[in-house]
Amino acid sequence: MTKILPAVLSNNIKIYQEAFRLFETFPGNTSVHIDFIDGKFLKNKTAELDKILKIQTPLYRYVHLMSQKPIVNIKTCLKYNIDEISFHPESDFGDPNSLKKYKNIKFNLALGPEVKIEAIKDLLSFFQGVLILTVSPGKQGNKFLKTNLKKITELRELNFKGKIMVDGGVNTNTIKEVMQYKPDELIIGSGIIKQRHPIKAYLNLKEKIKQFS
Repeated sequence: MTKILPAVLSNNIKIYQEAFRLFETFPGNTSVHIDFIDGKFLKNKTAELDKILKIQTPLYRYVHLMSQKPIVNIKTCLKYNIDEISFHPESDFGDPNSLKKYKNIKFNLALGPEVKIEAIKDLLSFFQGVLILTVSPGKQGNKFLKTNLKKITELRELNFKGKIMVDGGVNTNTIKEVMQYKPDELIIGSGIIKQRHPIKAYLNLKEKIKQFS
């Protein structure tokens, strides 16, 4: 069954705190997807990663690094026992073989809308998952780019066995189309957190997943 990961992205640390507390109340939810932007990889910037990860929560934390030098941020993540991290192939992460030394971390390759599967297929063996962005990255609520869902089919045609995630623009209006591709996880931010009743929105999306599976 496809899993929902509630997500938060903000330049205000209080928003992260409030989101964590909110997501902790969601029935059956055990996770939070944390978006971090360093202000260099993209023009905008979130709260500092160290401050975000200092927030205490029982939730399993996934971290998406929109960062020019993710290795620096990976070291911060290690300090807080984060064991699943996504970052972008355009970033300066050095030799992908160097990722092997982080034995307790699962790495996911995050693909922006402009990144083609053909361009990154030689990197796939170094990663445990692929995060497919179906919006332009950097801001919750951006337009859903449905053509990027085809990357799921392309990955499976390459016999990629890792986890496949969809991030961006997933809501009650788009989830039927998304579920046709049977992703493993859905990263949902504004489709939950910006709704009038976030818990109801979360539960409704879980029902939609059952309906369209």
